[in-house]
Amino acid sequence: MEGNNDPLSGLKDIFVPSEISVSVFPIAYGFYIVIGFIVASFLLYKLYSNYKLVSVRYYCLRQLKSLRLEYEADKSLKTYGEEVSKLLKRYAILKFGNVKVANLYGNAWAEFLKNNAKKSPSYEILEIITNAPYLPDMRGGFDITRIEDFVKSFIKR
Repeated sequence: MEGNNDPLSGLKDIFVPSEISVSVFPIAYGFYIVIGFIVASFLLYKLYSNYKLVSVRYYCLRQLKSLRLEYEADKSLKTYGEEVSKLLKRYAILKFGNVKVANLYGNAWAEFLKNNAKKSPSYEILEIITNAPYLPDMRGGFDITRIEDFVKSFIKR
């Protein structure tokens, strides 16, 4: 029993790492999976919403072509104006939301159309689109290309 009687003398010193060696990175693999899932979900949402908007635009432009064919068959500007107004209203509700667009009519609807189109329409075009149900039935004599150009500029905006 000659020796050191202190039982703690045989213990090794505690190793304390320096501050440089302790780091937050690399993050555990689970965090990379969660971050990747969030980014992928966001990208898929953006792609889906873009696809939905593009498909609505395509449908509206195709519907505009069919309205032109109907106009060429019966030459009723009143019917054409009503249908174009309905088409624009449906598109605007999908694009801008039901709360903002659904209750617009008359001058408020015309102002909304004017403010949200690429190029500002003439007063005559807005009058035909917004007041078509109340106009007398005019047959022929009007170039609907200007109305179509306005509707295309509104839809493609």
